[in-house]
Amino acid sequence: SEEHRAHVFLYGGHDTAVCGKGMSAVVQWLLGYPDQAARTAHEAVALAERLAHPPSLAHAVLFAALCHRFRGDVASVLACSERLL
Repeated sequence: SEEHRAHVFLYGGHDTAVCGKGMSAVVQWLLGYPDQAARTAHEAVALAERLAHPPSLAHAVLFAALCHRFRGDVASVLACSERLL
């Protein structure tokens, strides 16, 4: 987020809010909420797109791919993989 933009350089080169949403999506899946996990992963990607920060976008798309993989959504995993490439 704009408020924490300076943290990008301190915490792994990606936006902390994007990372938090991505991690949240994985945790939601682990807790048994696959649909909510997919929505949160989508929110992470959308935030990263708004920030226009390629490393954050790659981070978000990776988390989205993981969530889709956990859900067995092969088409979405392939779409994320192509986007990462």
